[in-house]
Amino acid sequence: MGAERLETEVGGSRFVVFRRENKVEIYRVSREFMPRWGETRTKAVRAVEQTTGCKVRPNSLKGDVALMTARLDCS
Repeated sequence: MGAERLETEVGGSRFVVFRRENKVEIYRVSREFMPRWGETRTKAVRAVEQTTGCKVRPNSLKGDVALMTARLDCS
């Protein structure tokens, strides 16, 4: 679908990030017992920043502990 596929691990959680222009979909692909939203969210932001080299736009991260979407700020 034209998206770049990127993979990384942050704090023991594995993520696959699909990037297309300034939009990303973030999938947590590691098995974890009862992951907490706040901790997973923080790891997902780091995963996006590590793989894309861009910052996540404030208030753009949406989703749950398994699948999230966000917009990038690459300025």
